[in-house]
Amino acid sequence: MFSQTELTNSVQELTIVTEKRLIPFFPARQLRDELTPERYSGDPDQYASIARTAGARFYTNGWYFIGHMLRNNWLLPLILVIILFYGTAFASELNQAHRHLSLLTVNGVDPHRLWLSRFALGVLTTAAAVLVPVGLFLAGSLLFSPAGSLQYPILLWHIDGSETFITLAAFLGRGALLLFLVIMLGFAVDMLWSVLTRNALLAAVLTALTAGLGFFIQRTPWLPFPYLNVGAVSNGFALYRMGSGSFAQAVLVLTLWSIVLLAGALGLLQRNRRYGYDFRN
Repeated sequence: MFSQTELTNSVQELTIVTEKRLIPFFPARQLRDELTPERYSGDPDQYASIARTAGARFYTNGWYFIGHMLRNNWLLPLILVIILFYGTAFASELNQAHRHLSLLTVNGVDPHRLWLSRFALGVLTTAAAVLVPVGLFLAGSLLFSPAGSLQYPILLWHIDGSETFITLAAFLGRGALLLFLVIMLGFAVDMLWSVLTRNALLAAVLTALTAGLGFFIQRTPWLPFPYLNVGAVSNGFALYRMGSGSFAQAVLVLTLWSIVLLAGALGLLQRNRRYGYDFRN
């Protein structure tokens, strides 16, 4: 039913766990990956029930659950909501009814520096809003079970379709860096739409629609959208699916697009100020 790949990966995983005396998953059952449903040779109608029985894992340890949460991108909706909520401040500054930016400018405050400060504050606040609850969850989980081991083996995909293992610490480190860059990109997108529309609601809608493009554009390595799938990029599956790229490339693309969009927003802000378009008519 399951292929030799699942059997080999499961044996290798348990061998590493045994040799390093790591805390195993409970229950320690078959290790599946993203292509397991395609390799399954049994009755397709029975796959879901068989997979639940043969591969069920309950993630009863804090670090293991955080890794599971990262792989399934459970933090991305929270990040998007925070960006949409906090990002409304950018468009509100350009609204005719909100003279805060104009008042600060008259008193010698550089609007570009102000927006850069708000951008940095938004990024750091959002990162903290994600990190603090995760840290509290990890601390609370220690009351019920050990945290698990950061040396636990996690599957890593390669471009040629082969699989090896990296540590859970490396996987979480990759995911944390990508999440931070996604937050930066999200605020840069929201800032650009805010300057273009000068309408908080419209900017929020357009930012959400831009994020939604990640569901449809998944094989264009020079665009940031394939890398919004943080879990699949962290374990290499998104790169294997594209047939090119690397984790370093994902970091570079997200960083460059954040800088380009941020620079574009500030450039448009300067143009609007020069020609008297600071506020909506």
